[in-house]
Amino acid sequence: MDSPWIYSLAFYVHHRWDTMKSIDLLKNNLMIVFQVSRQEKYSRIQLLIRLFLGPFYIVLPHFLILIFVLLWTKVLWIYATFYILLKGSYPSGAKKRIIGTLNWVSRLHLTVYNLRDDYPEFGIEKRVDYFTLEMEEDQPINRLSVLFRFILGWFILIPNLLVWSFRNFLNSLLAFVAFWRVLFTGEYPSNWFDFQVGTLRWLLKVLGYQLYLEDKYPSFSGKE
Repeated sequence: MDSPWIYSLAFYVHHRWDTMKSIDLLKNNLMIVFQVSRQEKYSRIQLLIRLFLGPFYIVLPHFLILIFVLLWTKVLWIYATFYILLKGSYPSGAKKRIIGTLNWVSRLHLTVYNLRDDYPEFGIEKRVDYFTLEMEEDQPINRLSVLFRFILGWFILIPNLLVWSFRNFLNSLLAFVAFWRVLFTGEYPSNWFDFQVGTLRWLLKVLGYQLYLEDKYPSFSGKE
């Protein structure tokens, strides 16, 4: 005759298994969502203006401000590290500002690489309708993983960054070819556009992992 404790043990194991599956599912959903819409037509005049004057009226003004924004983001990252280690959650204000910084840098990248004609807006609070950069709120964070990344994060990301660097080299060559394609046709081929966006998405996943916006080690891919 079966003892009651056997049924209790079976129920407990089943309950724990369902809980672990739920946690795994939640962790697998921890990812940065980055999507960019492609223009149907691109301005050739703006393309030429960016080529000759872009470093002065786009890159330089943003760079002079972003220097201080990125330094402050570094401070917020250190603050978030110890906050997470003590309380097990991401400070909402710091997270919002870090994601805002990534938004700003992404807007600048899209314009500099001629993926959009839009002049990149200043500020971490700004949002635009042509691209999305989001992160799930209030997701559980592994404290041990945070400590490990704080100490050795960039070392464990070296393999990923080495492969990404090769892709980024191809990305630069493609951007050069795409410039001439846009100049003569006014169109950006969709597969070239997707490759460019994928390269940026890959980098954002790497940064998101090191900034604790993502618990899962970034895949060697620019796919969503």
